[in-house]
Amino acid sequence: MRNIKCGVADIRKRVFAEVARLAYEDGDYYSRMEKLPYEIMPGEVGKLRESIFLERAIIGERIRLAMGLPLRDVTEHNLLSDGVEESAIAEKYYDPPLINIIKYACNGCTPTHFEVTNACQGCLAKHCSYNCPRGAITFNHGKAEIDQTKCIKCGKCKNACSYGAIVRFTRPCEEACGMDAIGRDEHGRAEINYDKCVSCGMCVRKCKQLSVEALQMKNFRPIRNVEKCIGCGVCVWACPNRAWTRSKEQYFRITLLGRTGKKNPRMGVDFIKWADEDSVVKIISNVYAFAKKYIDPTAPGGKEHIGYMVDRTGPEEFIKFILQDVHLPKKAEIYRPLNWSGIRYVGLKSEPFYVGKDVNPADLAVFQKPLPLK
Repeated sequence: MRNIKCGVADIRKRVFAEVARLAYEDGDYYSRMEKLPYEIMPGEVGKLRESIFLERAIIGERIRLAMGLPLRDVTEHNLLSDGVEESAIAEKYYDPPLINIIKYACNGCTPTHFEVTNACQGCLAKHCSYNCPRGAITFNHGKAEIDQTKCIKCGKCKNACSYGAIVRFTRPCEEACGMDAIGRDEHGRAEINYDKCVSCGMCVRKCKQLSVEALQMKNFRPIRNVEKCIGCGVCVWACPNRAWTRSKEQYFRITLLGRTGKKNPRMGVDFIKWADEDSVVKIISNVYAFAKKYIDPTAPGGKEHIGYMVDRTGPEEFIKFILQDVHLPKKAEIYRPLNWSGIRYVGLKSEPFYVGKDVNPADLAVFQKPLPLK
């Protein structure tokens, strides 16, 4: 797991350090490679697994992979250094596939499933049973039991349990793979479907979970929908290979006229994407000027919500006013039409209006009327 200290990370660092030293010092790769597992994992007793021999075998495969060599066939006798001469060249990066599983290092843990723990109270409500769409939950001696042959792993029982007695067990490799490319072989060990695994898809998965679902996989490569993307950076954070990068230029998204209150609350709507800092500052300044000009002089305490001013003057006048002397960057997008009622009408979609360096507020005077509710 990323950003978590563990014994595996320490071994990985040691392997990379020794391989780097091997390349830097040059010399007899064959004999030195054969000795490395004993240097990295000394002693007679295994520290992480039941056997020191198993630990050294796994270390050996890690060394081969770190040097760009393929895994050895476990059914045949091969030296650790087999093939090193062909790989010790400047143009060689690795032998495919890029991602591998060391089969005898895999614990063959159980597939993702839900289990009822001892925290089950056998309550009268039986929320878990009533919410199961497959009838997979029964009660035995006052405790809930899940029939794994019926369970579809929807998680409704877990969400319904008032006592948190149902837990979800996952295979870490399956959970981490964004392409659903991890399966099981005949021995229950993890196996990669290389027809699916070309890139991890983690960015697509996180964008869907945490943002606006602006990414999709096409030919095993992430494709960004520029009209959906809000520049949040979730993809940059999620990518384990740092394949996504942020532009050094900073842009902002502007939403308008959200309104709190018990009587007339209203969700703000997207107005401009990819606005620069100068534009944002000028728009805010113009909003204050708009409020000063159009505020109701009879408002209690001299205060009035700006949303009411816009409702009174109309959105066209408001847009013209706040865009005065505003010079948006070329990549800025102004969304039109804008729906100020706070209700998403059936069939109404806001489409981005691409603008150049200078925006003519007169171009924004025409707004499509919202479609009537059906």
